[in-house]
Amino acid sequence: MNFKAEVENFLRSSEKNPERIHVIHFEKTDSTNTRAKNMLDICKDVRQLNRTVIFADEQTAGRGRLNRPFYSPAMTGLYFSVIVTPERNAFTPAVITVSAAVAVSRAVKSVFGRRCGIKWVNDLFVDGKKVCGILTEGHINQETAQIDAFIIGIGINISTEFFPSETGNKAGAITAECKENQRAAFAAGIISELLRIYDNPEAEYPAVINEYRAASILIGKEITVTPVIGNEQKKFPAEVLDITDDAKLKVRDSAGNILLLDSGEVTLH
Repeated sequence: MNFKAEVENFLRSSEKNPERIHVIHFEKTDSTNTRAKNMLDICKDVRQLNRTVIFADEQTAGRGRLNRPFYSPAMTGLYFSVIVTPERNAFTPAVITVSAAVAVSRAVKSVFGRRCGIKWVNDLFVDGKKVCGILTEGHINQETAQIDAFIIGIGINISTEFFPSETGNKAGAITAECKENQRAAFAAGIISELLRIYDNPEAEYPAVINEYRAASILIGKEITVTPVIGNEQKKFPAEVLDITDDAKLKVRDSAGNILLLDSGEVTLH
């Protein structure tokens, strides 16, 4: 059974309406987020692509925030993008990213028995090393200039052993060895968790944000904030106080000012 069929088989056993999820699989592609964007660009009604999931066994141009490369070697991780077209205004990119992070964290615990720490807003860690990055991108309707869909890109190191030198010693993997069918079961688990949140945000999101806070590796810690990416002169030290319900990072700077961050980069001291 190929990977696509395995994922669909797991979804059939866990989803009430698995036929509503459209799974696409590539052995190799440049970037699943780029594939998703290209599909949305040529689709007359993007709602037809709602709940489409695009997998790749390998990415040749995987990317994270700020177009940073994401190392995506063949068959040792999960690299995929989910297209959602929400009809309500319950979602922002940050809320979607938080929901995706919790969905991944739940699936990591369920399938591998490991617990994740989460670094605001889009990175997951196991044993102190980054194992997952999430990139949420809005798709702009050319006629209305409004966001008509979101692309949720998720890259996970499951059993990757070797990383490029530029990653330093920061990247890690969930497990030393991925068992047969475990990769597909993991993929289906993430999709099921994420779409359950997406389908009923009013009921699901309060628990999601509480889980996100509980897993945070930043709350109570000293950090450096770079509010304008690429401008090191603007960075400042702060203490992380909390994460708000709408996924902003609440910090206190050295002058005692309370700030709510909805963008930028943060680094642990």
